[in-house]
Amino acid sequence: MRGKEEVPGIRRAAAQYEVADRIVDLSTFDVTQNPWRCGDLFDAIITDPPYGVRAGAKRLGRKKPTKKGIVERTTAAPRPDGQPYIPPTKPYELSELAVDLILLARHMLRPGGRLVFFLPTVNEDYTEVDVQSMLCDGMKVIANSLQDFGSWGRRLITVRKTSTESYPRPSFASFANAEDSGTPQEDHVPAHKDFREKYFRGFKRDDEQAP
Repeated sequence: MRGKEEVPGIRRAAAQYEVADRIVDLSTFDVTQNPWRCGDLFDAIITDPPYGVRAGAKRLGRKKPTKKGIVERTTAAPRPDGQPYIPPTKPYELSELAVDLILLARHMLRPGGRLVFFLPTVNEDYTEVDVQSMLCDGMKVIANSLQDFGSWGRRLITVRKTSTESYPRPSFASFANAEDSGTPQEDHVPAHKDFREKYFRGFKRDDEQAP
């Protein structure tokens, strides 16, 4: 976490919000490369994923596949200048992130557990299908409330794990992986897809852009 003053970090942010005494422990990692080795651990997951306005979501990986013959550098192969290895990252599109988040929650939550997260969306384009299309088997939306900012808003989504089954750890391989998600994939484009680009062009449609 970054900051302009003092030492940035999660604990300093928690102290500013006066919740530091509620932190048992913490760790930071790429959710697609998470350290959890078993599921059914948590009663609730509460999160506010980045949606690109202040800080874009990223995940580990290269934007383009590594060329044949080039060896991926790891911590076992240090940089020539002696600096620590910083793995490459690539953009994590919001609609893909949201689907993966629900898949991960299904794996990590106990039966009856809940996932709560904010989802930004374009108000004019939003439909209930946007949220329903993110769901996978064993997960059900039980609350969906809007914080309206005019052209856009953010929805507080609460999803409950309704199944008593234990699900495998998601592969995070592809948004279109219907076998992994347990849901039929449709051609529906949700209003939160490419939200960052829509935000910075003022939510104007392509046919409204200046020539």
